Amino acid sequence: MFTLLWVIATPETYHPILMRRRMEQLGLEAPKQPPFLSLVGQFLRIGLLRPVHMLFTEPIVAILGLYIACEFGTLFLFFGAFFLVFEGTYGWTLVQSGMVFLAVAFGCCLGTVLVYLCDRFLYQTKARHFPPNEIPPEYRLYSAMVGTLLLPTSLFWFGWSARPEVNPAVPIVAIASFACGNVSLFISSMQCMWLLIWRGLFDISC
Repeated sequence: MFTLLWVIATPETYHPILMRRRMEQLGLEAPKQPPFLSLVGQFLRIGLLRPVHMLFTEPIVAILGLYIACEFGTLFLFFGAFFLVFEGTYGWTLVQSGMVFLAVAFGCCLGTVLVYLCDRFLYQTKARHFPPNEIPPEYRLYSAMVGTLLLPTSLFWFGWSARPEVNPAVPIVAIASFACGNVSLFISSMQCMWLLIWRGLFDISC
């Protein structure tokens, strides 16, 4: 509901619509829109069929898609382990175990900062050497490289430290580390994959 209200209150940002409105304000004849059925056919062909085609014909798209799917499966299985560990091992109540998810939120914030730093100091530095539409998509994977190290490390960290003789703060820090790696890996991988799909859809360089 909040998102819907935000969308209603947000001004239009779609470039073709803004250009059409601007041309109408200047008294220029705006280009005619294609027929509705043509738009539907274009959407079905480009927006639905071609990404599926790339999923089965482009190895990098298929591998990234499978990797992200595996990552999400691990994420939600990991969530289920919180209550098992903190209620069964440390004797916490349900509410106390639920508070552990604050570590996930904190780790997501750290992951966002990590993505920003990689973009600011690595991606943009290298992107200056390329024309705007010819930047290699793999340059978006710097934060994913960090995330791929954090994910297995934090899982082993959590698994080996979730014992009664170990302070519960230790596995909680591992949870924050996992969330940081998850966010950095997801954002970076999705950026790279969408750049690849964009190139496939519109036949332009990334």
